[in-house]
Amino acid sequence: MQKILNKLTIILPIFSRHEFSYRFLDYLVKIDYQSPIILADGIDEIVSQSIIEKYKFLNISSIVYRQNEDFIDYYQMILNAIKNVKTEYVMLVDNDDFFIESSLKELILYLDKNSD
Repeated sequence: MQKILNKLTIILPIFSRHEFSYRFLDYLVKIDYQSPIILADGIDEIVSQSIIEKYKFLNISSIVYRQNEDFIDYYQMILNAIKNVKTEYVMLVDNDDFFIESSLKELILYLDKNSD
């Protein structure tokens, strides 16, 4: 079933509240999530690098931008992160979100069968 999740990239915007990002990534470790994860960091390259090192067994890449001054900067950061997605599907999550892995698999199977 992991092959199904390989069709999905998670984009995790990071802007302060790093403790929630750690909690979210700990959850991905717990469920042995192996699909691509893009950290879209709008504040601190050092934090992104420390997250990548701490969670080096996850499939994480990082895109660091200048500090988000407004919504335009935030949406530009998300757009640039989406441009780096190489999978069929993408999911934007916040660092205090959680998901049920089996539900993601069901959603991907549904999308595969209903491409219109």
